[in-house]
Amino acid sequence: MYLSLLIDKQLNLTFKTRLLDLLPFFASLDTDEDLSEDRRKKWSDDLCRTLHTFTADCFPLKSTEFRKGTQEYHDYQGAIRKILSALELSSSFILFELLIWMLSCEQNHIFEDEILSSINRFIIKLNDHNKQMNLLDYIYSILFGQNPLFRLEHRLNALEKFILKMLTSVKKNTLIEFYKKYISLFVIEQLDIKIDLTSSTITSVLINKIATYRFIDYMYTILNKDDVFGVNSPIAKVFYEKVKQQEEARKTLNIEMPITAIKLGATMDGKELTKYVIARARGQFIDGKIIKSMDMTLINVPAMEKATKMNAIRSLAMSSFNCLISVLICTQTEAKLYKAFIFDSNASKVILRNRD
Repeated sequence: MYLSLLIDKQLNLTFKTRLLDLLPFFASLDTDEDLSEDRRKKWSDDLCRTLHTFTADCFPLKSTEFRKGTQEYHDYQGAIRKILSALELSSSFILFELLIWMLSCEQNHIFEDEILSSINRFIIKLNDHNKQMNLLDYIYSILFGQNPLFRLEHRLNALEKFILKMLTSVKKNTLIEFYKKYISLFVIEQLDIKIDLTSSTITSVLINKIATYRFIDYMYTILNKDDVFGVNSPIAKVFYEKVKQQEEARKTLNIEMPITAIKLGATMDGKELTKYVIARARGQFIDGKIIKSMDMTLINVPAMEKATKMNAIRSLAMSSFNCLISVLICTQTEAKLYKAFIFDSNASKVILRNRD
């Protein structure tokens, strides 16, 4: 009955906004342990489908469509605020998904700050490692194109809105576990993908690389040096073990080591991850050929598509540079290192000093 009222086309938003006062109760049913798993799953699916229909029918295509001071604007604002209140009261993942979707549909949502603040309080209130990990996994799936609901433009919007907000809202141990889970995917897979300017998936590849550099950037910014660098770093240890496995597999299969392969010592020194990130980030931001080549490749491409791809290329250069700076600030203290990595174009002088 409740769900059918929310999507009844005969009822206006003014009335439906009053119905949203009951949303915290109904949204919390998807976590009600008194219900069987099958019933919870069915309820979650029905609620999710209903809320998406409700917002599609009752909310404007653009959040700025309603003029301030009008009844439509007040109803819209009231509905948003009641959804936010329900999110914080119920801790519903379904409402979290709905709000992430709404923000991703627009470059600048009129209630963006209010929504992000509410999401921040929701994440902190969860105070549960597994639930917070689920949220980070969900954002990861959006940014790296694993969620079919989110198209390229949605991923671009999500890229700017959610990474830092999410990473600074979860508990530290959750953040470390997240990076342990994904660091090898970030560094070994994403950073080594070649950029093919003629590929039909070039924009998706660029978004993946930008997201990767930003995730790594924030890892070195938010976490302590001992968390990411040195023999006691759990993240560096996971990375070392993964590379060691690959090295041993190549030897077993008698496969020649590629030039770009990470060279490991007999034992882990905790600097392997940082060395590799520095080399990749520095190589990315000083490579000006990509922008020049892209400009020529896109000469006959529609203006809007060309602008999107060129902006992504520039954003990649900026993200790799910011990542490099964060790595150096976190792990290094000698001035000549900064000169070698940033200002000296002679690649042969790029040497990471063996410092703790």
